[in-house]
Amino acid sequence: MPVDTAKIKVFIDFDGTIAVKDVGASLFIEYGEENRVNEIISLYRNGEINARETWFELIKTLRTNDLSEIMNFTGSFDLDPYFEDFARFLTQNEIEFFILSDGFSFYIEQLLKKYNLENVNYFSNQLNFNGVNWEVNFSLTDEECQKCAHCKRNRVLDLSGDDEYTIYIGNGGSDFCPAEFCDSVFAKDQLARHCEKNGIDYHPFKNFSDVKKVVESLINRNRLRKKHRPAIKRKQVYQSG
Repeated sequence: MPVDTAKIKVFIDFDGTIAVKDVGASLFIEYGEENRVNEIISLYRNGEINARETWFELIKTLRTNDLSEIMNFTGSFDLDPYFEDFARFLTQNEIEFFILSDGFSFYIEQLLKKYNLENVNYFSNQLNFNGVNWEVNFSLTDEECQKCAHCKRNRVLDLSGDDEYTIYIGNGGSDFCPAEFCDSVFAKDQLARHCEKNGIDYHPFKNFSDVKKVVESLINRNRLRKKHRPAIKRKQVYQSG
């Protein structure tokens, strides 16, 4: 029996995954007060402050209000050279996919447009300049969990059903939680280490060419099998709600 690809949902991190580098972090390293930026990042990595607090503190360090200068900087970043092909593969197979980012919409939109990917659905935080100050909006946080500014787990649960096969692709700390709710995980860097430490099965990858080969093989061989562990975790969330 052929695979019903309409029953597959794919969720993809942006910074360090689709974008080759972490655009959000690079922005503050470039335009923030270097010593303070490093201190804030260290506090976050040590678990002393959460993601929302981190972003708020980093925004305070910005030394410029020149929006065009910042846009020129963020627009210089590159996406994974194989992501366009992977996105095209998903679209051709009628597989829905979503970008889930704990970064900001302005540079995600900018870089997707740069690569003619404006129609890709994404969810992220918002950072806007009102002409005087920077304003941040964390509309996708979770009231009961403040660890991440954007609760990617909630997006995974909102955008997929229990009967659908879910795939997560990521690299960083904001991907730890949502990855545990998906049937198949592609991981590198921090996320790969998290998976190894916590006994989560994952596919290592370097770029989206690697991801495409594995997903294509799983579909062609009809080897998409729902995992017990994420199903249990989904059930626990539903019951607690």
